[in-house]
Amino acid sequence: FDTHGMASASDDLVSYVAKLDDGIVVLVAVLDEASAQLTQPAKDAIATLGATEIDNLVYQGSYALIGVKGGTKLAEQIFPASETDVADITAQQPYGVLNAASVFDDSTRTTTTTTTPAPPICQMAICPKGSTLDTGLLSTVSAKVTVCCKSASSADLSDIGVHSAAYSDGNKAIFFADGHTIATAEARGMTVVTLRADGTRLTSQAYDTMGDGSAALAADLNAMDNGTVVLIGAMDEASLNLTDSARDAIKGLGASLVDSVGYRSSYALVGVKGGHAMGEMVKAEGEGYAVA
Repeated sequence: FDTHGMASASDDLVSYVAKLDDGIVVLVAVLDEASAQLTQPAKDAIATLGATEIDNLVYQGSYALIGVKGGTKLAEQIFPASETDVADITAQQPYGVLNAASVFDDSTRTTTTTTTPAPPICQMAICPKGSTLDTGLLSTVSAKVTVCCKSASSADLSDIGVHSAAYSDGNKAIFFADGHTIATAEARGMTVVTLRADGTRLTSQAYDTMGDGSAALAADLNAMDNGTVVLIGAMDEASLNLTDSARDAIKGLGASLVDSVGYRSSYALVGVKGGHAMGEMVKAEGEGYAVA
């Protein structure tokens, strides 16, 4: 859809998205320039795929989305044209796989693929600001925030959290706050994200606790000020060189399950240095995402 050069392209995009069935996984990406004639109705249509950053797309900006029609995005990234970063995202449909069937058409000599996504569940929802995940609905089959989220005690409050998937379960770690993804893991091992008092990201650092050891992880965690909010997510494999000293440092954030992290376990923690964990989960290989 040439939303830079054709006035009708946004209308065509709106029509296309409207015809998609709920639950369909949709990938969206920008090439060259896509904002000049991208209308608000077109942005609203993309928002029905779970997008939360599309309104921030600027002239010659980079943008990528893995969304679910009528549901919650699996991943999204955006950069302004002034930055050299490439919007580059991956995601795994949680708790299931895409069942693909290739159909060969002799008359056109092309191959088409149809997919049936596994139903998403509320546990994977990222609730917008002013709402919070309804913990009584974690296993409910839905990706809609209107189903999975409930009003927070204040309109200024929002969830913070981590979705972790080790190698066999999606190979991803996502960190979110204020209804937005604030960081994604860029390397295997344990990724540590710290937050400012207003919930924005302060730092993000990956530690290869499979190959490089974990002395740096332990030292950095031990050096943090008490009261620092710390998010940790495992990606790929994080246990082989995760020493007792590093596990003890993670326990210093309030963790109580880190000793259960084994080979290719998924692990997610929302902790407080010198305090109590606000959320923690570990899943063995093949059990799916760990969510905190």
